[in-house]
Amino acid sequence: GGVYGNYSDFQILNSKIHFNNLLTGTQETYNATGGGVMSMRATPKISGCMITNNLSAHGGGGVKLYNSQITIINTIISANNCQYGSGDCGVKAEESSPTLINTTVVFNTNGGIVSYGSESSSIVNILNSVIYGNGEDLTIYQNGAFSISHSLIDGGYSGTGNIDAAPLFVAAANGNYRLSDYSPAIGAGTATGAPTTDIDGNARPNPD
Repeated sequence: GGVYGNYSDFQILNSKIHFNNLLTGTQETYNATGGGVMSMRATPKISGCMITNNLSAHGGGGVKLYNSQITIINTIISANNCQYGSGDCGVKAEESSPTLINTTVVFNTNGGIVSYGSESSSIVNILNSVIYGNGEDLTIYQNGAFSISHSLIDGGYSGTGNIDAAPLFVAAANGNYRLSDYSPAIGAGTATGAPTTDIDGNARPNPD
């Protein structure tokens, strides 16, 4: 709907991808996926972006991946929707092993992230991230899997440093997903493997 890459190691930096519409009006159009970003057979990078309020027919209202090892850093994926999807309206990772670092996946309709793979190599890696308020926040199909650490997961998830708590955003109703001063997510992350700045370009961690 918004960005499509096939055999293309593209980069999307400091951008907003929103209000794209990939609805079809028919449930049979199964390839109408990826309302915001669709990546196939690629190793792209998304950093410092907001992917919000996108619509698709089937899965991946925000981001749809097929055989892609994408890295998503300092990015907000929120309020995306699927016409017929279930569990996968934020990110649908099919036969893919994406890495999400310091990324917020929240309040997507009908689901947050799906790991969908026919082989055990399909693993969604999540670090220092907030996955919250998506209904079905994490869903596994077939041999998909998650590897999650130092993240806030609605409903909890096993892994080093993971917590289950309300993130206490500054003003989620207005799309402000910065952490308020008393958020339990502050200080819960790790500096190892994390970016040195946040989505606003501020130094991280702050305070030390």
